[in-house]
Amino acid sequence: MVNMGNCHGKTPDRTRSDNAAASYSQFVGIVDVSTGDTGNTEGFGKFVTEVASYLTLTTATKIATVCSLPAADVDRISRNMDPGLVLMDTLRQRGKISPNDISSLIDALEHIGLHGIAPKVTDLFARYVSGNFPSPGGFPNPRDSLSGKKKQFLKDILETYAEMYNGVQTIPYIRERLLCVNKVFVDSGIEYLKKEDGSNAGGGTWLKLDSYNSIFTDPRLSHAMVFLLYGEPGYGKSTLALEYVYDWCNRCSGSPLKDIEMLIFLRLRYLRGGMPILKAIKEFLLPSDTALSERDVKDIIQSCASVVLVFDGFDEYSNRGDNSKDDVAKIVARQMFRKYKLVLTTRPSGTPTKLSHSTQKVRLTGFDDQAKERYILKAVVNGNAEAAARILRQLQQNPILADICQVNLFFVMFVHMTHEKETSLVLDSVTSFFRYVIACFYEHIQIKVGAVSTAFNFTPATKHHKLDKVAFESLQGKDQHLVWSRDRFVELIDEPLYNELVEIGILVEENVVRIVNKPGTSAADLIQRRKDVSFYHKLFCEWYAAHYVAEHINSLGPSSLQRFFENMDPFDLQYVYRIACGLNPVAADKIIQYLHSIEGGDKFAILCILEQTGQVDNMKDTIRQMCDEGVIISGYDSLLLQRSSMQLLEIAARNEIPIEYLSLSNCLQSVDLSTASIRTTSGLALTSRIPVKELGVYLYNREMTEDEAIDILQFASMCRSLRLLLYYGCVPPRSFSVGPILSTLKSRNVEVTWRWADDAPWYILNLQSGRWENEDGDSEPEEEVFEEALAMRAEWRREWTKETYIERVSTTCIVQNETSCKNLLK
Repeated sequence: MVNMGNCHGKTPDRTRSDNAAASYSQFVGIVDVSTGDTGNTEGFGKFVTEVASYLTLTTATKIATVCSLPAADVDRISRNMDPGLVLMDTLRQRGKISPNDISSLIDALEHIGLHGIAPKVTDLFARYVSGNFPSPGGFPNPRDSLSGKKKQFLKDILETYAEMYNGVQTIPYIRERLLCVNKVFVDSGIEYLKKEDGSNAGGGTWLKLDSYNSIFTDPRLSHAMVFLLYGEPGYGKSTLALEYVYDWCNRCSGSPLKDIEMLIFLRLRYLRGGMPILKAIKEFLLPSDTALSERDVKDIIQSCASVVLVFDGFDEYSNRGDNSKDDVAKIVARQMFRKYKLVLTTRPSGTPTKLSHSTQKVRLTGFDDQAKERYILKAVVNGNAEAAARILRQLQQNPILADICQVNLFFVMFVHMTHEKETSLVLDSVTSFFRYVIACFYEHIQIKVGAVSTAFNFTPATKHHKLDKVAFESLQGKDQHLVWSRDRFVELIDEPLYNELVEIGILVEENVVRIVNKPGTSAADLIQRRKDVSFYHKLFCEWYAAHYVAEHINSLGPSSLQRFFENMDPFDLQYVYRIACGLNPVAADKIIQYLHSIEGGDKFAILCILEQTGQVDNMKDTIRQMCDEGVIISGYDSLLLQRSSMQLLEIAARNEIPIEYLSLSNCLQSVDLSTASIRTTSGLALTSRIPVKELGVYLYNREMTEDEAIDILQFASMCRSLRLLLYYGCVPPRSFSVGPILSTLKSRNVEVTWRWADDAPWYILNLQSGRWENEDGDSEPEEEVFEEALAMRAEWRREWTKETYIERVSTTCIVQNETSCKNLLK
């Protein structure tokens, strides 16, 4: 899923057009007397208008189909914001209805099963066309009925949504180039978490989904009512949410949302102070002069046969504390709106604490090579394969850049900027990438302003020390402060710099509504409208916070360093740490010193070291030492830690540094023999070119199929440096078919072993017979051994938590003889 920052478009406080009113009134006296129609044309026009006000999108398209309207007419009706009006006008133009005859309409209503409506329409037609117009109160005003209110509500939110999904910026500083989200959206990696016990505790296995629509269509997820959609920063959560909105509004034929009667989309960062959800819907999705009340909104939603809620950015929701009992928390916990499905996007660090059993965890895994190519062809080069190949070559030739561009936001910005400049780039770190992006922001505005205006001194050298401090302080702790009132933000950073950053596009202003809950607030002041400001994307906030870090930690000692970073989780705010290292070598030494003192920090430190130069010549000794000690990739590692480990392995491979052993601990998802790689549960790929001597595959609570075990054997046969393969914690097949794979392993003296528990004996695979034998090679394991292993798997599945898992595997050894035994997971 491509990411466009927060997909900023027009602001929530909208100026409405008169299109809907104009289209509604066009049918009064609509019949052209030159057609030869007789009868009361004024009454017929009013009849048409009133009937149209009751027709839903589904009903209108069904009637159009039954009346054999051309496909182009049906499509136009389905895409119009007022399908009932367009249908009735089209039926008139096609001669299907007239002031003398509406039999085609009545037949269509009967055909689609609206038997009770047809007589009422007939009676209404007779009264209008006879000139016996209903007196005020004689017929219910459709605007006053629930049906009329629902129709008005739908019109309003369709207009609001259209402004949102038509306001996507591929490059923040080019605000005059707003695109429809569907023009740039590309379906990419998405997976769901299969739970072993059906609960939300502990681990599970991540399995691939076919597309972003699969959360609504895949039978494996039919139980779910809440979809917790994870994505790392910049991975496209907001863009995906907006694509769901587009699909629903436009009744896209391939979308499961086309038949959903109502979709409610809210960006949670606007809901300050636990705003009630009905008030939020009214204030953010409806015009400020709406006559609909919150009670109307509730009645309209409850009258719908099907509703989907899409809430974007729970990690940016100000009221997401552990004790929160507001409407959002109730909806997530299935204590409110229980019959509606919810899609909730968030960073992994912003997971709600209270989840119902009907919650399904889903995650975005970023762009793979195929998705990158599809995006470039669709959104950048207009199908020009040669231009796409040129951009892709730049990525493939630079491993650091390729790693950076796994983040959708970075990839999108890179390909658009590269295509516009048509120049090759030398970018060897996240820091150099951001420098390039910021320079492009300023370069563009300088060209745009030119000699026309000297209002701003657009230069990237502009001092932003106050902004750096604001950004750093905003990222402290769990409840990060990422939205400010415009007036307060101007006070904090000074107005000239503020105006400059808004003009450039790094800061985004939005008109929003706030609910004032302070005691003594008058009814008139309860709802306040004001202008808020935020960064185009949180990653830009991290860029400025990194400058503050780089400037302020040079003189700090170890204890002061701990206090300085105590409220900044490096695995949530990795770019603050990495960019600070790239900005200041002295700061880098301090940061790396700090990272070595925290759990998992050693691996992350590799990425921070690379930020200084992008080269590894000055760190080969450090890499060699880490490879000598062994590398562990665990299923409980964060995506950042797994990626750090992969980066270490890639560096070792390119520099021919041998890896003593590698443990894949409960993180193996699949083997792709076509690319000679192993795919981990995080979606990352480990290739067979890694120079590893000993490989441990730890699959707890698993009985392996023969195909799974053979795929691993085949991968092992492709690893040229491998000397030992260990299966641990699982139950492998009793035997293997003798064939080329076993022969290859035997010819290269690769030993294959199995141990199912710490206190269990080791077994060695006889590569000649394909059967397991004990260490002495004089007997095969009894069937009871496999049965005991299976029984233990069931016990562990019931009792293990993450903590007991880590405790147990911390004493596991990768090989069976004590002279070469290494502590694998300390």
